[in-house]
Amino acid sequence: MKYPDLPPVTGLTGAEIVALAQGSQIKRTTVDGIIDLHKASAVPHPQYDVQTNMLALYNSVKLSQ
Repeated sequence: MKYPDLPPVTGLTGAEIVALAQGSQIKRTTVDGIIDLHKASAVPHPQYDVQTNMLALYNSVKLSQ
């Protein structure tokens, strides 16, 4: 299944598991894990304000695969 064919996300709790490519490996984290990394950043970019609007971030990503 291609990314654009996936149903939209609704009602995130933070416990959802997310797969990410890091280096040459596929790894997993949770939505809360992504939020924690963002909060720990010395200068988080406001475009990626996942603390309050992870669903909007998800919907704004252009999935080309």
